[in-house]
Amino acid sequence: MAHKTLFYIVLCVGLFRTDAIFFSDLSFAEIIKIYAQYYNEATVSDAELSETRNIADVVQQNDNLYKNLTCLIENFLKRYVPSSMPTLAQNKWWGEGPPYVDTSIRPYEIRFNRQVIDELRARLAYRKNFTRNLEGSANTYGMNRNLLNQVLDYWLNRYDFETRERYLNRFPQYITNVQGLDIHYIHIVPPPGSKKVIPLLMIHGWPVTNREYYAVYDFLLEPKNTNFVFEIIAPSIPGYGYSQPTYKIGLAPYQVGIIFKNLMARLGHQKFYIHAGDVGLWVGSHMSTIYQEDVLGLHTTTPYSAMPQTFVKIALGALNPTSLVDSRYVNRLYPLTMTLINLIESSGFFHMHATRPDTLGVGLEDSPSGLAAWLLAIYIQAANPNALKRDDGNLLQAYNIDDILDVLTIYWDSHCITTSLRFYAEFTAVLQDPTNIKLELTPTQVPYGALKFRYEVLYQPDSLLKNKYPNLVHSTTLDFGGHFSSFEYPDVIANSIYQAVEKMQNFYRTKAG
Repeated sequence: MAHKTLFYIVLCVGLFRTDAIFFSDLSFAEIIKIYAQYYNEATVSDAELSETRNIADVVQQNDNLYKNLTCLIENFLKRYVPSSMPTLAQNKWWGEGPPYVDTSIRPYEIRFNRQVIDELRARLAYRKNFTRNLEGSANTYGMNRNLLNQVLDYWLNRYDFETRERYLNRFPQYITNVQGLDIHYIHIVPPPGSKKVIPLLMIHGWPVTNREYYAVYDFLLEPKNTNFVFEIIAPSIPGYGYSQPTYKIGLAPYQVGIIFKNLMARLGHQKFYIHAGDVGLWVGSHMSTIYQEDVLGLHTTTPYSAMPQTFVKIALGALNPTSLVDSRYVNRLYPLTMTLINLIESSGFFHMHATRPDTLGVGLEDSPSGLAAWLLAIYIQAANPNALKRDDGNLLQAYNIDDILDVLTIYWDSHCITTSLRFYAEFTAVLQDPTNIKLELTPTQVPYGALKFRYEVLYQPDSLLKNKYPNLVHSTTLDFGGHFSSFEYPDVIANSIYQAVEKMQNFYRTKAG
């Protein structure tokens, strides 16, 4: 009975007792019985119901009991943490044809294909009249048609392709073949000086490429009052932008991590720091789990832990939120049903990407209007979900429109939208390859730095992040900014990276004694 009682507390009490939005017409006992049936627990005795309810009441009123119960469950769940790292091939071939060796490094410049751009402008000029928005719907049903037309008109008539091409080439860029794929990367080496040079691998998210961090590079390169400077290596994920896609199933985030580790080794760096966000965090986190001796530190936006005890703590925390979350940030996680509703509402695109990327890709490859609508809707939601209720989506206030159109133009020119979407399918293919989830469930001892913007997709307090990253050395929670903060607040990201790396270096000095 004890195990059942514990289970029902987590699944029923924690999730729904204090957040009774959908279940306000159901009794507590009925809720438990629904979940008991769902999880094939055929019968639930009255004694179990009574015991569960009494424990829930006590937990809700007692901080110490909450903490003790959480600790008990956490220890119980540790048995589900993988006991050892999986053995991973370090040179799997992702290219076409038989394997070959090519370690050359070729300078690269972005040159938009003129025929492709001419076709793009023709399609923009002769686009159809879109179906009108519902009255008062703003962007809540998806991309507002008036706003979309405004952006498409700018892309057609005012976006200067040649000027933006020069802008995109202002940092040194290269291509090299790693494991059969041509990887496009930016490589910025600081001028010789007295400061220590620290290699920093920067991994972008979706829907972007290594173009995401252009403004961040500028702030990272500014002189700082530190004893080190950064050497920046910023590749595009295979299938994004000008990095070659694979046509083999299975290029999951950890496999990309292996490719990037080999890239860093080719450039002479066995040990390095990582900054990552969005889907880049999957890669960076898995790298810091696989290569715990070589990744010196991981700094991220979009910080989260997917450890089992994390979700248990979140569920139990609904009984007594301030036991888990600082009172200033409680409304970022609770009430839990509102958090779940918001996640479901904002993650529809994720499900499409993860299940039918090729179907969705057909329309986005064929129509620049469709491509723009799909990506712009993501940018609006990510900056501030409240902006969905505005006709203008706050899009042009939150972002520099040329930055966003750079991304759209790269995606159109490189024909990469479908291959970028497939990355989600590979991440979620746990039946095909359980390694992703094993790595998610394995803690890493690599020092970690977290930067939490106000409208990030998911908020987790530091105590939860430590389930995955016990050596959390730097954490900043902000009252502004959204998911694509590299476009909104590049200076804040750059400063946080510097602060995190300083603390990580102190961590190693302290560890060395």
